[in-house]
Amino acid sequence: MSASPRSPIANEAPHRTRVLVIDDDPQMRNLLVAFLRRDHIVAVAKDGEEGFQKACEHPPDVAIIDIQ
Repeated sequence: MSASPRSPIANEAPHRTRVLVIDDDPQMRNLLVAFLRRDHIVAVAKDGEEGFQKACEHPPDVAIIDIQ
C-alpha cells in the first residue's frame, strides 16, 4: 500500500527548505540565521565565491543574497 502525496508516512520527517544566506555583514548573517533556522536548513556564506561553492555542494531551494 502506498501513501498518498498528502498523507505523512510514518517516521518520515517533513521537508525542510534549504536556504543559503550570502551576506558580508556578520550581524545581518547572524540575524537571518537566527530567524530562519527554526524552520529551515540554513547554510551561510560571507561572499559570493563561498556562496557559489556551497550552492554547488548542496543546492539550496532559496538564496538570500546581501540584504542591504
